Amino acid sequence: MKRPPLTEHQVSLLTKQEYDHLQAAYSTLVQSFEMLENSSLKLITKEEQEFQLRVTGDGWKVTEGGSAAERERTWEMVEDLLRSISPRFKKGWDMMLLEKLEALAASEHHTAEEA
Repeated sequence: MKRPPLTEHQVSLLTKQEYDHLQAAYSTLVQSFEMLENSSLKLITKEEQEFQLRVTGDGWKVTEGGSAAERERTWEMVEDLLRSISPRFKKGWDMMLLEKLEALAASEHHTAEEA
C-alpha cells in the first residue's frame, strides 16, 4: 500500500538525520557523502560511482546515477540501498555486523562465566 507523500520539511529532516547517521557510522565505507540543497544525498561509492538519493513516503530512491532498475526501485532503509549499489559497502557493512555479533557473543559468554 502506497504511503502518503512527505512534505518538503519532513524530507529535509529525514535526510539530515540519515546524513548524520551515515557520516557517523559508515564514512569509511564510501568515498564521500554530501547533503544537497534539494534535500537529497549525493554519494560516491568506493567503486567511484556517483549517486543521488532521495527519501520518499515509500522509502529511499536513487534519483541520479546507477542503472534504470536501481532508479525504479525503492528501499525501506538507506543501508539496504547502499548494500545493493556498492559491493564494497556491502562487504564492509557485513564485516561491521559480524564484529558486533562476535563482541555480543563474547560479552554474553563472559557474563555466563561470572554467574
